[in-house]
Amino acid sequence: MHALQNSLARNTGDAVLLEESVLESTAVLLDRYVSWSRHRVNGVVRLLEGVDKPLQVQAAGALIALLINNNVGRTNAISRQDSRDLARRDAVDQAFFKPVAAFTRAIAPNSKIKSGGAKLISGWPMGEIARRFGSGFVANSPKDSGPGLIYIEPEGVERAIELIAKDLARGHRRRPTVSELALAIDELVDVFRQNRSVLAGYGELHENSTNTAAIRGRILVAYGDQLTGQPA
Repeated sequence: MHALQNSLARNTGDAVLLEESVLESTAVLLDRYVSWSRHRVNGVVRLLEGVDKPLQVQAAGALIALLINNNVGRTNAISRQDSRDLARRDAVDQAFFKPVAAFTRAIAPNSKIKSGGAKLISGWPMGEIARRFGSGFVANSPKDSGPGLIYIEPEGVERAIELIAKDLARGHRRRPTVSELALAIDELVDVFRQNRSVLAGYGELHENSTNTAAIRGRILVAYGDQLTGQPA
């Protein structure tokens, strides 16, 4: 483009692109492409490192709900149903996201919980977790052979806890105290257990009290360390 503009400026007749102008323009284009690619890569790295915008509270709650339901490893995955089984999909979505909504209200009572996007098959909460989490979080799409699966790899559990603690402790929003976070997690667990029969009916329940207590404790310790400036 620069070469064409220069040629038009120099000529009143037909524009002629000289070889050196083409080479110069190619070099400029390559430099711009490299800069753009580097910017995109750096953006992804910044997201994964937690430099950019933290997880929204609802997404953090969804990640906690996956840990509470012990969706760790493929055998304990929660399924992503498509439109072939709407009744099951809607029932599981509600049973999973009602506790998440309770957590969100407890942490940020004045925030508007985004409706219409709280689905396992689609929507922003799982997408945001996947983008921020990186490797260690699996969210497969449904196929003709069966539903998709969402789960945390066993080696990713510590990463999940660290991500929750770091992102709830940073950003411009108000930071809850450790006690407030504990109450919010307890609210999530209470509502989760009120809906556990729905999950159990569809074979989606993997929660056990021992794991839940351990996850709760680890999140609170990691979060407390973040508030005091210690490594999680």
